[in-house]
Amino acid sequence: MDDFNLYEELALDVTITDSSMVLKAIDDKIKWYNQRVNNPKYSVIGVAKKKQLTALKKQINESPVVIQQHAMAYAEIAKKREIEVRKRLQEEGSLYVVNGLIAEANLRQLVTDLKMSEDEILRLLNAKVKKPKTFKYKDDGVKELDSKKMKTLNELLSILGKKNLYEFLGTSSSAKLADLQVRLAKVKKDVDDDSNKTDPKLNATDKLAKECTAIFANEEARKSYDKACGNAGFETVRTVINQMKAGVKIISPQQYKQMLGICTKNGVPFDIAEYLIYDTAKKAGLEIEEGNVSTMTVCRYCGGLNDKTAKTCGTCGMPVNIVCPKCGHPAEYDDYRCSECGFSLIDMQEAPLHLKIAEAALEMGDVEGACREFDAAVKFWPTCPDLNAIGTKIKEYSNTQQHIRQAVTKLCAERKYCTAMKEGAKLAVNDRLRIEAEKAIADAEQLVKQAEGATDDNVKFENYLKALSLCADYQAALVKLNVMPLPVPTGLTALVKGNVVALSWTRCKSSFLSYLVVRKENAKSSSFNDGVQLNTTQENYYDDVSALPERSYYYTVYSKFGDRVSAVGATISQPVLKTLNIEPQHIKVNPSETQLEFSFTPSKRSSIEITRLKGETHVITGGAFVDKGLVTGQAYTYIFVAIYTDSAGNIHRSEETSMQFTPMPKPQPVDIVIKETEDKAMISWDNPKVGRLAIFYADEPFKYNKNDLLSIDTLKAARLNVTGTSCTVNKDFSGERFFMPVTIQDTIGVAGTMVSIVSLQLVSDLSVCLIDKTVQAKWKWDNCAAIRISYSIDSQAKKEVDLERDAINSATYEIKVPEGSRSISLSAMSLVKTSSKVLLGPPITKVLNLKPSKVQFVSVTNLRRLLFLSSNEYEITFISDSLLPCDLHVLASESTPPMNLVNYSPVAIIKNGSIKVGKENKIRFNYARRNNSAPLFFRLIAADRTMANLMTISSEIQQIK
Repeated sequence: MDDFNLYEELALDVTITDSSMVLKAIDDKIKWYNQRVNNPKYSVIGVAKKKQLTALKKQINESPVVIQQHAMAYAEIAKKREIEVRKRLQEEGSLYVVNGLIAEANLRQLVTDLKMSEDEILRLLNAKVKKPKTFKYKDDGVKELDSKKMKTLNELLSILGKKNLYEFLGTSSSAKLADLQVRLAKVKKDVDDDSNKTDPKLNATDKLAKECTAIFANEEARKSYDKACGNAGFETVRTVINQMKAGVKIISPQQYKQMLGICTKNGVPFDIAEYLIYDTAKKAGLEIEEGNVSTMTVCRYCGGLNDKTAKTCGTCGMPVNIVCPKCGHPAEYDDYRCSECGFSLIDMQEAPLHLKIAEAALEMGDVEGACREFDAAVKFWPTCPDLNAIGTKIKEYSNTQQHIRQAVTKLCAERKYCTAMKEGAKLAVNDRLRIEAEKAIADAEQLVKQAEGATDDNVKFENYLKALSLCADYQAALVKLNVMPLPVPTGLTALVKGNVVALSWTRCKSSFLSYLVVRKENAKSSSFNDGVQLNTTQENYYDDVSALPERSYYYTVYSKFGDRVSAVGATISQPVLKTLNIEPQHIKVNPSETQLEFSFTPSKRSSIEITRLKGETHVITGGAFVDKGLVTGQAYTYIFVAIYTDSAGNIHRSEETSMQFTPMPKPQPVDIVIKETEDKAMISWDNPKVGRLAIFYADEPFKYNKNDLLSIDTLKAARLNVTGTSCTVNKDFSGERFFMPVTIQDTIGVAGTMVSIVSLQLVSDLSVCLIDKTVQAKWKWDNCAAIRISYSIDSQAKKEVDLERDAINSATYEIKVPEGSRSISLSAMSLVKTSSKVLLGPPITKVLNLKPSKVQFVSVTNLRRLLFLSSNEYEITFISDSLLPCDLHVLASESTPPMNLVNYSPVAIIKNGSIKVGKENKIRFNYARRNNSAPLFFRLIAADRTMANLMTISSEIQQIK
């Protein structure tokens, strides 16, 4: 009873308790065993079972209650078994159920193992069947080349340093099969012709050629190899999956993610990697739980998997979500180029590499290389987040290097190479300045060695100078040279040649010496610091153009090397003095009937020698001389010589100046009268009784008063061409012009009363334009010396500024306009400032609309004089929000609106200068209707059609019925 239960054996339902039905089931089971008597599986157990069933049949016939006993026992067995099955289902089923889903294969496995229906298992596990995964990748059904074969091929290829069979054959993977077979035949021939059969590379080539024969025999075999190559990155994952089938039956989300990451990093596309993992797992009997892989994306740069919300790849650090750095267009995860502008997104990964190289170059002091790599990084990824930091480093380093280079460049220019090497220690090894300094120091060192080995002091001195000429701060040469005196030039001479003092001297023997020229007034210099240092030169001559006349100078020339100057120099024995000739402007003559009274401009001359031809010579030490007893009207010639005494008591004479004068009665001044019109001025006078009249003019007042004597030769002013007693002057200038009459007799003149006229000109070519929130006014100066700019922005108060013509004739003025300004009105007028008042010329006005002006055409009405009786007089009403750039025209048309804007005649013209801004403007005009019954239309338009876009007119057309 404990070991055998009829319900369990016969698989009967416990509700069947009828003895006849049970006995029949026993007979059927005995018969079933009899039919399998020859079956090894049941030959032994069948005998025992039939014996038990026969005994049970006898018991039932004797006592049917046995059936009830077996039914009750089976109920207990079924209950225990159900508990065990459920426990096992929970244990095993929980392994397969994830997120309430179970794979169909796992469900079928549980049905087989637990002898339960699918519905019962799903009900007990509270799970649903997981739908099969769909893949973007569709497998072509081509079988991959065996992995062992691929391993052998790769080992052989590695011996030859080749990546694949295509590279081995020297072609591309897109080559035609026939071409591959031709190349393979050539490889085989080359192997057969090579006699060195022991060469490992030759053996590898031979074996690969044989393998290629099968692989490239047909397209199917070739596809098998190509597929294996394409899926080579999956091999590691394939091995892992096959190892897992001996253990757990589920690939966890973390494991699945790692497998995908390995594939994508090895170059297997995400879609193919998904398919291969699922396919391999299915064959291995493993189920995959993806987790959140659907929200993952593959890094286009390294193949690493990242969440789509990640900013940067966790593997390589490149950005996951990319916006094109060139045009700002968002890129898809698999875009290698921007779909909008074509920018290469995949090349952005080059930028961090170039930045690392830039940093390395900077550490080596190679700024040029760092900048070159930085520029390359900018080219590949203009918005790379590391650019700013590296760029700042380069800039700071460059600034530091620039300061160092400036200091080193200055030192190198001064040939102070030893100091330059200390200052430029951080310069690159291959820097031009560093190389220059190192060579100069080496050459100086060699010369010092030669000097120390010489026995002749002149040779020593020359070599030390040569060394210092190459490297001015080479200490070994400086120390030696400091104990040796510098040679001194000889034979210094100084000659006055016109306005120049020409110096010359004899050089020292050394060609490395320069010469310092020193000048001192009234005494010889005691050292090179005693006096004015004029110049340092390599030549043996110098022209002093700065020597002032009437002064005594001594000159000394010192030898010089670097900062060293000889203790003594060559000095002239006698001072040099530049004389100043007596010019006509230095002489003022006051003639009378029998004498000439001379006065001379004061100077440092000791005396003046005055000689009248055929007369006496006089030497005067003062500033005046009177020659008496002369004949009226007779011309006399005088020779003037200035005499100077230098600091050593030597006499110096200037060149002779010859002038002619005539004694005569003093000429009388003449006054002139000016009468002006708008564009001309009439000047009239009475001619003098003695002498002739000249009228001089200038734009500045003359410095002479009435009755002042003046020398005509010294009067530097323009002269009018005058005849008779009047002349006309055009007022073609802008400003005040001064006229001075002078009565001339011989070369002497007497000034009359000075008068002036004022002329004002229009400003020409005025233009106004707007440039980036700044209004710029331009004009032409022409004859204007100054102008006044007057402007008003919108309805604000006018502002004025006066501008004078400068040296560069700049004819522009700029005005900053506030935000929101609508228009500006600007006027320019010529300006003249006299001694007593300011005069302004006619204004030229320009209006510039900063924003289109808005004009509202409010209405047009007929001004009826009697009720129901029309008049020819009309009135329009409009409002303008700003100054208008041009006038307005009123057009009229009967029956239809006036649309012809090419050839038209306005019925009224509204001047823009008369318009009131922001207020109602009412303008009246006359129009005679031809047909009183037809509609009458009026239209308001911009008079200058080129400016129509600068204003908008609302309700542009109005109708009167």
